[in-house]
Amino acid sequence: MALPVPPQTDYGESKEIPFAHAQVTAGFAAKLWKAPRRVLVEQCPYLNPTGLAEDATNYFAVKVAKLTALVVADLTFTAANGTEILTSAAHGLQTGDGPFRLTNAGGGLPSGLATGTDYWIIRIDANTFYLAASLSAAFAGTAVTFTTDGTGTHTISDTASTVRAVVLGSYSTDSAGAGTNTLPANTWTDLTLSSTPSDLVVQKDEEVALIAIEGGTATLPAGSGFVRYRPV
Repeated sequence: MALPVPPQTDYGESKEIPFAHAQVTAGFAAKLWKAPRRVLVEQCPYLNPTGLAEDATNYFAVKVAKLTALVVADLTFTAANGTEILTSAAHGLQTGDGPFRLTNAGGGLPSGLATGTDYWIIRIDANTFYLAASLSAAFAGTAVTFTTDGTGTHTISDTASTVRAVVLGSYSTDSAGAGTNTLPANTWTDLTLSSTPSDLVVQKDEEVALIAIEGGTATLPAGSGFVRYRPV
């Protein structure tokens, strides 16, 4: 008679998530899976056939994040072209929040920003932020540019699909070229998990996404990985 598996070793389904991104130079974010139940993420191994190395001009990052539904009250903001900074007191937003939509009353949005377009947040501080054109661009810190401040009242609003991307695990080079944060080729390397225990709990039906970021002139070689979790 087989003995039951103790809960602490019951990992349920270990999900292996292949992905190829050598052709992408601006980064991407792709949904990987939806949690079948409330689970605790315990490991995010990653393998790259050719490895990743630090470089003084090129930057690489791989992140796995859970996408948690987010509801935000409409926020009015002012815009400053040239710095691309948007100001809204005590906005409460975090980098990666989105998508959001913009509207205007009594004037026009800054030239370069548009209604009917999805934007993501790059947080600066409690009162200011940038806008990004995608989730990966938000984590890469690539802000949308605009050429006027606009007139009237600008408002940013959430949508039915607005989420907060909470990073579960990540790996990145630091562009220092010091050789201290390289990724060995053909070797499984664990992404660094969040130090906040609650971040690692994924609720039933929450989605998990892969975010790949790169900067400079090189492309990020293809890689693969999987998320290991257990029910909680």
